Amino acid sequence: MWSSGTSMSSAVTSSTPRTTWANIVTWAIPVNHHSALERRPASQCALSAHTPAMPLPRTVTHDHASCASSRVTAGDGSCRPRAGRMSHAVATNFEIVALFDLDGTLLRAGDPIHRAAFEHALRVVFGTAASLGDLELAGQLDLAIAARALARQGLDASRDDLRVREVMTIMGRYYRLRVGAGERENWVLDGVVDLLRKLRAAGVATVVASGSAREVAAAKLASAGLSDYFPAGAFGDEAEDRPTLLRHAVSAAGKVYRRGFALANAVVLGDTPADVLAARAIGARVVAVATGRFSSDDLDEQGPDASFPDLGNADAVIKAILRG
Repeated sequence: MWSSGTSMSSAVTSSTPRTTWANIVTWAIPVNHHSALERRPASQCALSAHTPAMPLPRTVTHDHASCASSRVTAGDGSCRPRAGRMSHAVATNFEIVALFDLDGTLLRAGDPIHRAAFEHALRVVFGTAASLGDLELAGQLDLAIAARALARQGLDASRDDLRVREVMTIMGRYYRLRVGAGERENWVLDGVVDLLRKLRAAGVATVVASGSAREVAAAKLASAGLSDYFPAGAFGDEAEDRPTLLRHAVSAAGKVYRRGFALANAVVLGDTPADVLAARAIGARVVAVATGRFSSDDLDEQGPDASFPDLGNADAVIKAILRG
């Protein structure tokens, strides 16, 4: 979950609706600003692109996450990106796709608002004082965490899938309500932005593979200023286990980058043993980083292809990612 499919999504509205904690609704968290909005026929609507910092052999333009919710139609029938969306081109030189865990890898782990949102949603939907308490959260998916929390209350989540899905929705809305633009920028771990910039310049495809529910993960990335580096991803409310999550992420990358990625050419970057084991389960390579609750020794016991104390040495990490 916060220790660690399908493009990223966000909701944008023009005003702040009246809200109560028991029935939270979403309003916009401004993410990025863009200029020179491109006007096109609605039938061909896609986000406009800007050129990468260095020329790359193969460039494809894609709709940034969840295009249907990221565009608006003008009175003349043309379409434009919705306010607060950043459009960009995706260029890739390699067959490699890097799958980044979120909490503990890109951002500092242990988000208290995520926990509060989770417990609030469980109370609203199930009317129970379900608490995450001492549950092991590192490397876990939000769906699985919800099932375990409910099981402690004598409830079987597998028999009430619709209400569990409602928990995920309310949790996402609560989180967006509580975390504003820029409030997670100081949660970005050392070396992350430099690494992402260099991967983009080198033409390496990047997607997020997070145990957090989609709306929570999207809000975290937006608030941290990292959304533009991850045009797609897979999330903890859309998979039952982490190997499936990674498969979803590779599939999402293929749709966005418009090329097939073999699982053997996927490289997982994560901070828990669960990340290493899941990568091995699908035949992917894995780079472990000890920026979460597990030490380098803990991670090395699982046999990653490479491990680092943090992502501060971007060149070394990129070398490990590209090493086939």
